[in-house]
Amino acid sequence: VTERWDELVQAIRGSGRSVSATALANAEPCAITAAGELTIALEESNPIYEQALEKENSEIARILREWFPSIERVSIRASTATAAPQRLTDEMARSERLASIRRRDPVLDRAVDLLDLDLAD
Repeated sequence: VTERWDELVQAIRGSGRSVSATALANAEPCAITAAGELTIALEESNPIYEQALEKENSEIARILREWFPSIERVSIRASTATAAPQRLTDEMARSERLASIRRRDPVLDRAVDLLDLDLAD
């Protein structure tokens, strides 16, 4: 499941659910029971991410079931860590987009490193 996590994020993002995809990118699978219940843990406490994942719970389970037929349902575990909300700056958004592009395409990742490129809008 962990190996295909980025594919899951992209599948959710591709279906037009960008908030849920961002929430999944900030979460990770942490446990699975013998009954097929996968627990997803958020890295940090964020009510918006929790709500987005709960809303897409059945869609996440459906996609995972295509790859892993034994997964019956998905549950979301909120993080116990509490962090003060951060204001999203242009630099943070640019950095997050660049990191996402680098994860998806190894050629672009290498080019960014070799040519010291920056993301342009």
